[in-house]
Amino acid sequence: HLLPSKEFRKKLKELGGLPDLDIHNEELMMFFEPILKADFHLAWLYKHKRDGPDKIPMTCFYGTDEKLTEEDILLWKEETIYQLETIELSGNLFFILNHWNTIAQVIKEKINKADL
Repeated sequence: HLLPSKEFRKKLKELGGLPDLDIHNEELMMFFEPILKADFHLAWLYKHKRDGPDKIPMTCFYGTDEKLTEEDILLWKEETIYQLETIELSGNLFFILNHWNTIAQVIKEKINKADL
């Protein structure tokens, strides 16, 4: 989030979060860059504070190419009293860009099954 614009965009592209068409659209980048930098800033500031498991079911999505171990992913089990469901999707940190339809479908199914 502290990188100058050119370096930030290069790093974002390396992470897989910037399609080729977008990097050349200056107007679009001027709009989204501050939003993306703010997201990275929040992630950088975030400190997890454990206050007990939540009483809600959780599903953890993750990308096959992320730098996560199985142990990292399973830490989410500590955040719920229910059994954690994990769903692996192909891709890196930005796997959601290629799997938004699948993720939306899973969320829809979970909501439809929920006892509200």
